[in-house]
Amino acid sequence: MQDIPILSLQNAVVRYGKFEVLKQISVSVMAGTVGLLGPNGAGKSTFIKTLLGLLPISSGKIELMGIPQNIKNLPLIRQKIGYVPEGDCYLKGISSVQFIAFLAELTGIDTKLALKRSHEVLEYVGLGEERYRKLEELSFGQRSRVKLAQALVHNVDLLILDEPTDGMDPVGRENFFQILRHLQKNTSMSILLASHTLEDVESLCRQVILLYDGQILAVKNLSELQQENAKNFQVKFRQLSPDLNLLCEKNGWKLKLLDPETVLISGVTDPKAIFSIAHQTQTPIMSIAPWQPTLESLFLTIVEQQKKQQTSFI
Repeated sequence: MQDIPILSLQNAVVRYGKFEVLKQISVSVMAGTVGLLGPNGAGKSTFIKTLLGLLPISSGKIELMGIPQNIKNLPLIRQKIGYVPEGDCYLKGISSVQFIAFLAELTGIDTKLALKRSHEVLEYVGLGEERYRKLEELSFGQRSRVKLAQALVHNVDLLILDEPTDGMDPVGRENFFQILRHLQKNTSMSILLASHTLEDVESLCRQVILLYDGQILAVKNLSELQQENAKNFQVKFRQLSPDLNLLCEKNGWKLKLLDPETVLISGVTDPKAIFSIAHQTQTPIMSIAPWQPTLESLFLTIVEQQKKQQTSFI
């Protein structure tokens, strides 16, 4: 199992009518914890629904845990996958233990064992004392953990989470991620976390798939992204000097004006050199800090890099 990709797509295309949502997706990911990162509307939910067989592909191939995805194999694939959908979803009028047991039976587990596992998994996600309360009486964060419980009840190999922290308060989010970190550390389960929040992915994942406009921009190790961003600094000067840009270019740095007094300096290996240039140009520094990219800026940077690469081949 360790040598088989948890998911593999080859030239997968998904259409809604004539509109192409996923465009020639090709990606292969080994076991572990992987982030599916992209802004809202990038195609993350479509990507996940396609993996689950809820949306058919127009062309291409998909394998999950080495199993070709087709109508015949879908029941087997779904027994190996736990899915936490986006948004609040539950059945009113029943308790969480009844809800989880019912969903466990749908995966093929017999009634007695399904109830036993329901109790166990609710205890695991920290809802042991609330197991008999009706779902509509639980808080949003508690219902989010119920969603996680139903995804784990049938002992899965792959856990897929679609924007799991949307709507959560900071405490609920941290509780949720503590459970995921425990799974990560103590089981062989693989995790695919889809999010539009870079912070969520950074807290859990070792590798990221960058999805934008229905296309894979890149598949990168998170450490690689972190190393790239470690060379970027946001600097506020009292007054910008005309010579500043020239000296930065001589050092191989790139400047981007963020506001009339603040610049983003990229490619800096030693931040002390920024102070040296400030002294040479007599431009006092008001503040300096490592630059933490927003998701939007990260994607724009990668899109610009790809455009340059494409232009260089023309």
